[in-house]
Amino acid sequence: MYIERSIDALLLEWKNGSSLKPPGGLLDDEGKLKGSVLIMESQNREELDQYLAREIYVTEHVWEKITVERMNVVYAHGERVGK
Repeated sequence: MYIERSIDALLLEWKNGSSLKPPGGLLDDEGKLKGSVLIMESQNREELDQYLAREIYVTEHVWEKITVERMNVVYAHGERVGK
């Protein structure tokens, strides 16, 4: 399946130091899947939009609604980088 092959490609990116972080499921209070989260680092919104334009879950319409939030990263690569 195309999505499975793409996930293999993403795993290889993560292994090779991609700015993309492993995605995960968001659960409701009963433990049922209510959505998913993908955390990644980008230099600017344009770089993020370029990634999203080729993200398999976007192109295959798995993710129909995308919300982008900024976050303060306190640790990266084992070192404190934020407040």
